[in-house]
Amino acid sequence: MTDGQVAGEPLRAVGRARIDDPKTAFSKLNTHILEHGVEAHAQSDSRIEYRFGEQAIILSHDPARLIVELEGPSEGAMVFLRQAAAEHFAELVAETGADLIMEWDEGAGERGLPPNFQEIRFQSLQRLAPDMARLTFEVDDIDALQGREIHFRVFIPTSPHREPVWPVLEPSGLLSMPDGEDELEIRYYTVRAVNTDNGTFDMDIVLHGEGAMTRWVDQVKPGARLGIMGPAGGFLPPAADFMLIGGDMTALPALSRMLEEMPDDSRGRAVLCIPEGLSEKPYSRAPDGMTVDVLEGVQGQRELEARIKSVAVPKDAKISAWFAGEFDQAQAMRKYFKGTLGLKKDGQLSTAYWRRGVAGNED
Repeated sequence: MTDGQVAGEPLRAVGRARIDDPKTAFSKLNTHILEHGVEAHAQSDSRIEYRFGEQAIILSHDPARLIVELEGPSEGAMVFLRQAAAEHFAELVAETGADLIMEWDEGAGERGLPPNFQEIRFQSLQRLAPDMARLTFEVDDIDALQGREIHFRVFIPTSPHREPVWPVLEPSGLLSMPDGEDELEIRYYTVRAVNTDNGTFDMDIVLHGEGAMTRWVDQVKPGARLGIMGPAGGFLPPAADFMLIGGDMTALPALSRMLEEMPDDSRGRAVLCIPEGLSEKPYSRAPDGMTVDVLEGVQGQRELEARIKSVAVPKDAKISAWFAGEFDQAQAMRKYFKGTLGLKKDGQLSTAYWRRGVAGNED
């Protein structure tokens, strides 16, 4: 919590980037954000506000600059938001052949390791299914992984036998990555469970042929190191009379935590995809009022969308919905939530965890 911040209030930061023709850049950036399924809550010719969960991005411009105002629930979330804003601004500036000049009112700090970065050490692997494994890691600041935010960024060395070189956060908000033999691959995962007694946490991963994490797992030894940034991002849908949640195998850790941490009086339906041959139940508990459908393997992936759409949603009840999985299915579920169910922006979320056929997205 920053000085002067009241408990429960979001953190805020304002950034400004000098750019040729900021009005055109503003329009391009808005189009890009909308293409990724983030909807505008308020809009004018010179100001657009996007809100998703406890986070917000507010874009505006003046004659010489693009301006971004950010809101987030934690410093970890703010690091990600500043980086995302800086990266998009840098792409727009690069079209002019110039370098990004980005100034922040507060929060960016000095050049160095990101404040939400930790090095983690591999301890053990449990094979849950032929296509899924649970990795257990030691971490120094286990308390940082507790709480409502559960998603984090993982940095995987491409040369596992070299001393890792970790990313550096620039004052602009951009993340400077090592290259050559020190190159890192980045993936996104979920904290499945935190074990405070021994300072470890679990991460469940889907294993895909030649994926970066799959290659790492194939040769990993105890003590091997990865880097993480986070966590950031909440996961529970808004409270409602009926909760409709679902996702494929990549969303299974998040869905399992949802079921385990929902209030006991929650009611609704969950549709989960699990890998074939799963050795244990994917979640430890669920509210009595939550019916859980389990689909298995590749066939389950094909049936997922239709099964969710077949759920009889009670009429005249407040509904909230959540979905995560493959890009095309996430797009289809978003249309279903908004169109067929008529849910507003604050009552539904459908997000893509990966995209079929895109390299680096199928871990």
